[in-house]
Amino acid sequence: MTDVETVRLLRAMGWVEARPGPDGVTVERVTFAGEAVLAKLSELQRQVRDADPPAAFSALH
Repeated sequence: MTDVETVRLLRAMGWVEARPGPDGVTVERVTFAGEAVLAKLSELQRQVRDADPPAAFSALH
């Protein structure tokens, strides 16, 4: 999932307010729930990036 797709999903869930921007979307406001979701996504991305491929696969399932 790309960053633009992630923002679109979060906007659909009501967790961010965003508008079209030069690179796809521009986030104008993030709700408290949106902050928690973004923090968890960032943590998962870090874990996957830092892990070896088999461990990363198991972490996601």
